[in-house]
Amino acid sequence: MSIVQEYCVAPGFNPDRVLPAVSNEYFAVPMTRTSIGVWSFDKLELRHKPLELHGHRKTITALAFGNRPATNVLCSCAGDYVIVWDIEVSQRNFNERKQIKGEIIGTSIGEINHCVFNADDTLVAVCVDVDVYILKSNTQTVLAVLDGHLNRVTGAEFCPHYSSTIVTISDDRTFKIWDLHSHSLVYQSCVITSSALVNICMNWDEPAFSVGSADGIVRTYDLTDGNDFRTLFQLDINSIKRKIKEASFKSQITGVRNGPKTISSRQTWKRSDGIIPANDNTGFMDRCEESIVGLCYAYPQGHREDSGVPSFLRSAVTDMLNKTAAVLLVATTSTLLQIDPKSLETLNSVDLQMEIPSKGNFASRGITLGALDFVSFNSGHNVWAVAGTLLENRIHVLNWPLVACANTPLEEETLNIESAMDLLSLHPDLNPNRERVTRSCELSMVATNPLCKNSPLSSKLTPISREKARSSSVNRRNSTPAAKKYDSMNQPITFKNKVKSSGYSTQAPKGKLFQPQTGKIRQPTLKRSQSLEAPLQLEDYPVNCGHPNEQISTRSVCETSAPITSLRFSGNGQNVASGLANKLAISFPLSTKKMGSTYQGHDAAVNSVYWSRDNSMIITASDDKSAIVWTCNPRETIMKISTTLDNFSDSDSATKKTNPLFPKEVKQSQFYYMDKFILLISGNGFYMYKYYLDTSKHEIRRYLTKSKYKLVKSWFLDSQCLTAMAAVNSFHSHISICAGSNRSYEVVDMNEGRSVSLVTDAHVRPIHAIALNEGSTYVSQPDAAYNVFATAAVADCIKLWDLRTNKCVQRFEGHVNKAIPCGLAISPCGQYLASGSEDKLTYLFDVRTGTYCDRLRGHSDVVSTVAFHPAKPLLASGSIDGNVVLYKPENWHS
Repeated sequence: MSIVQEYCVAPGFNPDRVLPAVSNEYFAVPMTRTSIGVWSFDKLELRHKPLELHGHRKTITALAFGNRPATNVLCSCAGDYVIVWDIEVSQRNFNERKQIKGEIIGTSIGEINHCVFNADDTLVAVCVDVDVYILKSNTQTVLAVLDGHLNRVTGAEFCPHYSSTIVTISDDRTFKIWDLHSHSLVYQSCVITSSALVNICMNWDEPAFSVGSADGIVRTYDLTDGNDFRTLFQLDINSIKRKIKEASFKSQITGVRNGPKTISSRQTWKRSDGIIPANDNTGFMDRCEESIVGLCYAYPQGHREDSGVPSFLRSAVTDMLNKTAAVLLVATTSTLLQIDPKSLETLNSVDLQMEIPSKGNFASRGITLGALDFVSFNSGHNVWAVAGTLLENRIHVLNWPLVACANTPLEEETLNIESAMDLLSLHPDLNPNRERVTRSCELSMVATNPLCKNSPLSSKLTPISREKARSSSVNRRNSTPAAKKYDSMNQPITFKNKVKSSGYSTQAPKGKLFQPQTGKIRQPTLKRSQSLEAPLQLEDYPVNCGHPNEQISTRSVCETSAPITSLRFSGNGQNVASGLANKLAISFPLSTKKMGSTYQGHDAAVNSVYWSRDNSMIITASDDKSAIVWTCNPRETIMKISTTLDNFSDSDSATKKTNPLFPKEVKQSQFYYMDKFILLISGNGFYMYKYYLDTSKHEIRRYLTKSKYKLVKSWFLDSQCLTAMAAVNSFHSHISICAGSNRSYEVVDMNEGRSVSLVTDAHVRPIHAIALNEGSTYVSQPDAAYNVFATAAVADCIKLWDLRTNKCVQRFEGHVNKAIPCGLAISPCGQYLASGSEDKLTYLFDVRTGTYCDRLRGHSDVVSTVAFHPAKPLLASGSIDGNVVLYKPENWHS
């Protein structure tokens, strides 16, 4: 439902452009110089006369409604009085033809330009020049005067979460935070912008407030205790408007394009179709800045968090997804926007230069508002915008319903299951011709459907038995006269049962074969070794112990300083594997300081390391265009993947022709589907292999392995190269996620063997890291919690995505990532997200709040990778100087 003009008011006097006061039930504007008109939104269709309030002798300069829905109070300010009106009592007196009176709470304070109630309507703050007066709302009492701004105070807001906190903004381009209980100034900002601060609004869901400036930028700050009132996000409204207009222009160009279609064999990034010429006079690239004229938080109806879900089916992730987030309403001189403050995505936009439908009494079909001068919003789910334009003396009342946020599950929006037949039609065997949209609604990280008939996941590589190999060799010998090729080198070192002596040594003396030992004290059969590590206790993961914030150890991975590119704990948490830029991979025990095991075999930097599910193997990917599978005990190479199809042939000429090498470096590799397959990315290809491991060795050429692999399926994405990949190996999952250099990510259903969703422009730069919420074997989460994953890109924030909706549900900002890719990881409990940073700190974010809860020190260089312990609340971070730092919660003891 789009925006509609419901009513239009032509006030007789408002030369100072006083902002209208708007609540969920009423709106008030000055009717004359000293009187106020109050309208009810429920009676706009009846064209009723407003409730007129008289009591001032001087010009009215400010209006504000209270915040409590039970009592509708209105504060009006002028140079003579500050009056509080009870709307319900005034309406009743008006109907009974009695005199309407208000409560005077201030006299001759000065020229007031702004007023606001606190959360329980017991206090009123009025802004007079450079001061702010705190008044009681029921008596004529001045509680405090806030003095400190260097220029005119333009706005003030009480914090609903901390009742004694008030935030003020001024024309000196700063904001101040005051504590009325302690009568002190808590925080004073620096000059945050070169433009004037014109709007301020408070978020009632979370302790945060937003400030709008004349340059079209909205800045949001945190009010939580201990967070130093840091910036949560900064939103450039003019940039958002340009993107919206550019997308609209491109869609129009695509819609009106006629003529023959061009079929191009070039790569996507080399095609010229769809590119707008630089000299195209479209007008959407102009850089004119528009001021923020209205700012407010609106709150949708209902709250799915209180739906009676049992505690064991809830987690931090599900609580974050189920919470109905507030919507940020922003008005500029020509545009109205609804923005999700969690993901900063535009939910709805209205171009006021276009015609909008009208039901008002001054227009018949539609109106064009043009340039706005001021806008006031209410905070309910049914948004009312009361706006005034620059070129006419009219007040327009607009009805603008809220749009659902991104964290609404897709199945609730698209599926309409009304009967049992509708439910049965979703099964693939009963209805194989389902649309792709319906299939995408079933996306889940946890496998919920059985394998398809010809699913790639049902493939398996099994060796040929000796009987079959012998029979096949006999058939080949009978059918072909050629003799079997004889390899004289593939023989044991000794060729006979007995080896005669050379004759140069004397005969060894005869010795006793057996001599019993008596009188010896019997030792216990099982002897505890002091060098062995203690087995991991099978205990639940401590979910409520807090986040890691205390450094407990620091160790250098390698003797020579080398950047750590990847870090990962084993499934049991006893060992840590790391990939280094000096061609090595190293695994070391967590509990001791002894040197770890070194895996040497690559000819270039190691990009990633990944443990097998049984912790017996490691797979590494390298810039030498290969991936190697290693056994941990003994430490040796068991299989090397360097060709795209298989390793069945030993001929180099045949390999180059039909089985080429990987075109580019292998960025990432991992085990998949509980160690059944191997996934890797190289170039713009995404490969899945089945494999068979054979630990036997060639008698002469011990460096050769007999393990085999074969390509099951490959996918080539529309990007120049793939930059990141992620899939779950700890449980059965049919979903894999790939990110490309075209700043997009793609979801692949491995069961069906095809791409099921594509999200373009996910970041401003290519994604370099994907972190899944896969938990661990020591902690459980609801199935819905596994459907979220995080992505990171250089020069951009961290985004948390919902697999079911393909929408960003949360953003995390604060870390520094301008040039060097920094890794990220999600804790096993799903409450925290860790990220590296270029400022030598490890940032720990709370998934529920969307901001970092701690910055961990301990490194002397850029933190490049992070990893969580699967069984304990421990966090390991690695830097480019080759050091690994381990953190634990302050009050937790193992």
